[in-house]
Amino acid sequence: METLVRQGHNVITTGQAGVGKTILLKQMGRDLSKAGRKVAYTAATCIASLHFPGGVTLHSWCGIQV
Repeated sequence: METLVRQGHNVITTGQAGVGKTILLKQMGRDLSKAGRKVAYTAATCIASLHFPGGVTLHSWCGIQV
């Protein structure tokens, strides 16, 4: 997955609770930021977005009023 992200592809991470999705994404975000890449954390819900530094809902990030 990291290779795809470094190549500029978008990714979606899914899985059951407790499998490490948040840890994986935070680590990848840190690594990419250190490499000078711009990282945006978006989520479907406000609660989910709160798990990430600067996280926002996808609607908010796109500028869509709901």
